[in-house]
Amino acid sequence: MRRLSRVLIASIALVLLLASFLWQPRATASSLYSVLTQVMDMLQREYWRDIDGKTLVQGALQGIVNALDDEHAYYIPPEVYGLLLSQVTRTQPGIGVKIEIAPDGAKIAQLYRASPALSAGLKIGDVITAVDGRAIKGLGIAQVMSQLDGEVNTLVRLTYYSGDPASVQTVSLTRQWVTPPSAAWGVHQGYGYIRILTFGEHLAADVKDALEALKDTPGIILDLRDCQGGSMQSLMAVTQYFVPQGLMGFVESRGQRQPLRSPGPGPAKPFVALVNAGTASAAEILAAGMKYSGTLLVGEITYGKGTAQRWHDLGPELGGIIYTVGNYLDITGARIDGRGLTPNVIVGNTFTRMPQAAERVSEESTLRYGTKSAEVVKLQKGLRLLGYYVGEITGIYDTNTASAVSRFQQREGLAADGVAAVEDIRLLNQRLHVPPSIVDNQLDRAVNILRNPPRRP
Repeated sequence: MRRLSRVLIASIALVLLLASFLWQPRATASSLYSVLTQVMDMLQREYWRDIDGKTLVQGALQGIVNALDDEHAYYIPPEVYGLLLSQVTRTQPGIGVKIEIAPDGAKIAQLYRASPALSAGLKIGDVITAVDGRAIKGLGIAQVMSQLDGEVNTLVRLTYYSGDPASVQTVSLTRQWVTPPSAAWGVHQGYGYIRILTFGEHLAADVKDALEALKDTPGIILDLRDCQGGSMQSLMAVTQYFVPQGLMGFVESRGQRQPLRSPGPGPAKPFVALVNAGTASAAEILAAGMKYSGTLLVGEITYGKGTAQRWHDLGPELGGIIYTVGNYLDITGARIDGRGLTPNVIVGNTFTRMPQAAERVSEESTLRYGTKSAEVVKLQKGLRLLGYYVGEITGIYDTNTASAVSRFQQREGLAADGVAAVEDIRLLNQRLHVPPSIVDNQLDRAVNILRNPPRRP
């Protein structure tokens, strides 16, 4: 009985203790927002450990974003926000050039728009010979770029020449945030080829330049494969080049559908677009607009990210948030998100790597009659590929092998002694060694469509 009394007293004490917390007056907040402020203020005053306001605000932001139940919504803390934003926008610190290695330095192969290099008057074809007074002759691309790149607002001094190696100039540039091109272009098997890398701020200007450069080609292939999209503004800025005037889809937000319209005029020549499982977001919307306006899509079902996100910068102390503002629909009103877009012509197996013709034979020693080694196996296989060796691959340098070597030497104008000396092996490797190449099945199908356009129903 005495024990029961103790338990009862302890229970009552616990209830009273809890009540002392529960029976506090209710918050007299005039709005839900001020309740949040009061809670954070209360915790900073009364929590059993010190906790700063920044930590509480960051936690609140994380909770708010989690409450959205949006797989594409994130709270990004300040320590990674800037890095992630630069990756998405593809900005990077530097002077804004792409280079190629030249005999006496590095040749400028490309200048980025609005870059320090362009502003300083550098031109494509200029050859950089020194960076900050140090000669760069003999360095690789990565080594040179590591000297050209650096922190924003730092100086770099370039020594270069234009045309005449004797006319050397020096210029000092201030590194800034630069944006690489949003597209690349060229000619493939006689047809224009444009690859959209990202829907960035300079895409419209890049596409305009590309179409001008490819104006004499009979047709164009637009490659949207592995393009993760980008800004809505960039998308709408390039639709004029790819989609005829008219409706190309919708953006659904808060129960309302807002039409997306292309101002046109659209392509002036035959177009084929390439898509794959990496084609997402704005790239999918452009592809859908092209498909429903008559352009054939070739490739695989797209990723299926049919939503638009907005980035909101919260300042250096808090970072930023990303949240969804709209859902993309195609011209039929069908959602792309979670479903993807099915191309007109499905072609899988995007890339097929073709093996090199044969393994290289070691050029370190001479092979002659009686030699038995793995190098003789390679020699026999190589000679067989070239049509000189007939018979079983044995790895033994026999009379059959010597005769094949002799025929090869005679055909190449060498001393036909049947001995595979270092010089003979080196020439054999040159005849045999074909670097591994890549056959792009989807791109080849696009070329075939442009060459043999299907009949319209």
